Amino acid sequence: MSHSGSQSDSSQKSQGIWKKLEKGYMEADSKNQRTWSTNFFLEYRPSWEDLLTHSKNAYNHIYDNWSDDFRKKTNTALVATLCIVRVEEDYKSFYHIFQSTIPRGKWRDHMLEKGSFEAPKWWNAANSEPRNGSPRLVPHAEDSVEYLANQYYGPTFNIQ
Repeated sequence: MSHSGSQSDSSQKSQGIWKKLEKGYMEADSKNQRTWSTNFFLEYRPSWEDLLTHSKNAYNHIYDNWSDDFRKKTNTALVATLCIVRVEEDYKSFYHIFQSTIPRGKWRDHMLEKGSFEAPKWWNAANSEPRNGSPRLVPHAEDSVEYLANQYYGPTFNIQ
């Protein structure tokens, strides 16, 4: 299949801020503000329970390995999970899962700096509620997964 994951690896590595790990990617800046993300494919349609299990596994992985780095301010760790169905030319479906923690440090800065052209659909939606006449965006974990999906599939990608 065309969704072998190599595009994902090169897309992540091209950012120059992500370090590939055994399970996902990690970005950390000099202040140790970290963002963890991953994406993978499933050949079957995941149930809600499957998605919850994938989310819990990601959370446990983060908590077991880096809990102090992710829980400094709020004493919480959060993982967002986004599942997108894709259909290939032969009408075979597959499911692409994106997961991320709250974007912090370099990744948050990257999203805010490059979001308008790397993920314009996300950018427009995230900035649709200006405050006092100017956009005020504070990215959340769900913003990070949608950004990653937009970045992976290109600027014309549309989640419907």
